[in-house]
Amino acid sequence: MWPVYVIYAAFALALLAAALAVPLARRGARRLLWGGWAALAVALPTAAAGASVAVVPPELFPPWRLAAGFALLLAAPTGAAAHAADRIARRRPAPGLTAHAALVMLVLVAALAAAAVASRPFFPDMILAVQ
Repeated sequence: MWPVYVIYAAFALALLAAALAVPLARRGARRLLWGGWAALAVALPTAAAGASVAVVPPELFPPWRLAAGFALLLAAPTGAAAHAADRIARRRPAPGLTAHAALVMLVLVAALAAAAVASRPFFPDMILAVQ
């Protein structure tokens, strides 16, 4: 059961990173914003794919496909949220903090939905894998 918790923790950290992108972008800390995203873009998919290998045997499904799927699911939406936070923070007049956060979360949800559809070929159909 522990691999599922690792995957949920990776998604929670991705959501937290998207939420933290707003104050970082408003303060102009672009190096920290993009450096943090790059670190998370490597660490989160690696942890999630490593946990998935414990559930799905490598003989049944290649680990590189799990890693690619989680990279698409975790790195792309947080990158889109960081980019949106950065672009919105550069606008003049800048929106308020609540509007800024709402727009970034809207971008995160849209990117996550698009990534979920795009990543379907990277993950096994668990109903077929059990049979």
